[in-house]
Amino acid sequence: MFEVVPGTHRVKDTEVARFLRRELREPTLFTMWHCQSQKWCLCYWIHEGHHKADLIQEAGDVFEKGPQISPEDVSTLRLMHRTPDFQRIKKRLVAAEQDELRKMDEATNDMRDLRAFIKKRTGNQVYFQ
Repeated sequence: MFEVVPGTHRVKDTEVARFLRRELREPTLFTMWHCQSQKWCLCYWIHEGHHKADLIQEAGDVFEKGPQISPEDVSTLRLMHRTPDFQRIKKRLVAAEQDELRKMDEATNDMRDLRAFIKKRTGNQVYFQ
């Protein structure tokens, strides 16, 4: 997983991207030009709003062929990389986010309990940063 950075990655809706979304029935697929490696990449969005994506295939000049992409190219992409289980990925990301929120909530509760304990023992309000 990586973050799509505007200066480094150029997301481009190419004919190939549209064709592959239709052919593979996956609306989150997109093509991207990586400015540093000077290569096209086939990726999918994990969370488009937060610019999180994952690489499926580095494709060189395949995406410059435009609509003339061959069935062999599509077959090669299918064989090299199974279509990711997007539901499983989404569940894993949501679970990780919920776990992070749970940890933050536990830390807040621990701090509140510590303040209450110190106030009870000393009679003074204690502020932590």
